[in-house]
Amino acid sequence: MAPHQSEDEEAPLLQPKKQHTIDKTPLPWRQLSVVLFLQLTEPLTAQAIAPFAPQRRWSDTW
Repeated sequence: MAPHQSEDEEAPLLQPKKQHTIDKTPLPWRQLSVVLFLQLTEPLTAQAIAPFAPQRRWSDTW
């Protein structure tokens, strides 16, 4: 140990950790809500359009 340090042997070498506070994360709620809405509505629209898809293909060949 260097002579300029005046710490005794019982002093902790590591500093005690401070209480970690969780900061609020600025989430883009408007954008996330739009994406969530689209994720939820896409399967519904696919099921609503699916019955008409074969009819549309059949009428295109005539």
